[in-house]
Amino acid sequence: ITMDDGYIYGLPAGERMGTAGIGAAEDFYAGFGFTNWPNDVCNDLVLRSDGTVEFMCVTDQYRQALTYFHDWYAEGLMDVGPLATLNANYVKECLKDDYLLPVEGVCKHEFVFDGLRDKSEHITTLNVAKRLLDHGYHAPTIYFPLLFHESLMIEPTETESKETLDEFIAVMHDIAREARETPDVVRNAPHNTPITHPDDTAAALNPVVTFDALEQTEE
Repeated sequence: ITMDDGYIYGLPAGERMGTAGIGAAEDFYAGFGFTNWPNDVCNDLVLRSDGTVEFMCVTDQYRQALTYFHDWYAEGLMDVGPLATLNANYVKECLKDDYLLPVEGVCKHEFVFDGLRDKSEHITTLNVAKRLLDHGYHAPTIYFPLLFHESLMIEPTETESKETLDEFIAVMHDIAREARETPDVVRNAPHNTPITHPDDTAAALNPVVTFDALEQTEE
């Protein structure tokens, strides 16, 4: 990856202006603060004098993160926020007829529904989230923030296209229709996953988080 401009901005001020600065460095060392990756990876890279980047960490996650920043640099990293905001407002406006929107108005990068608008069949946010699994979607954040009884927080990212947003919107409308017409389909979801309705209380009290522990439970 070449980052000529990044290298230029990493140079001492005097050298950027065409004059030799005191203590001018041939290489610029930078840390972007990525410290949450697995195995506590180091967070340094080196911008060499030829404009190339040498990664001090070789994990795929680290390289993907830097590649993301590099790719957006060409189009303008400042576009990330507005695009995420546009996507969130588009999804919100398309779904608010079927899902209860407690706070009207323009949102930022995320918004919160208070479950389905039609609550006559007592279909919960958890039911909706589990039904999403049948359609291949990981459920959004549910029951947070703790402002509403049936919080469903949706946060589409800036990388989602209108086509993928429209697909998600269509699925959400289908689930709302099912909740009205065939509520048991939603209430008993998911139907297509290896595990459907685990005992949440038992799982919290006796978590099985290793393969050895799983084998012991099966004996």
